[in-house]
Amino acid sequence: ISFRRYSVSMVTAEYTPNHAISYIQNHYSMPMKVEELSDYVGINRSYFSDLFKQYTGMSPVKYLQNFRITKAQHMLTISELSIESIAFSCGYQSAEAFHKIFRKTTGMSPNAYRQEKRQRTLSSQETMNNNSPDYIDTDDDF
Repeated sequence: ISFRRYSVSMVTAEYTPNHAISYIQNHYSMPMKVEELSDYVGINRSYFSDLFKQYTGMSPVKYLQNFRITKAQHMLTISELSIESIAFSCGYQSAEAFHKIFRKTTGMSPNAYRQEKRQRTLSSQETMNNNSPDYIDTDDDF
């Protein structure tokens, strides 16, 4: 029987970011600081930030921001909620902060994003309707 040995640093290097990512995904709607994440996983803030960046390619703050914006994009696409409600639902303390980060991340305002997505949806529905036959041929013998 062979046992594979893992150093504490190898386990921590993978476990810690995954654990933090899970926490972010389950608590993104609440205010969150890097110190809170590092406390949650039980390691020093600086070491946590370094591990997280090595594992994900971005800082914990950037990951949280991207996750929140992705959630907001989904909500803007599928819901009629106000932009302010979406901002608060995604963990932003003000609609203004949300607008600023959304625009910086996506290159457009939340309202413009919503309108563009709706226009694309309408256009694709029209295309599908134009490509479907107006009648169904029922003369086929079975």
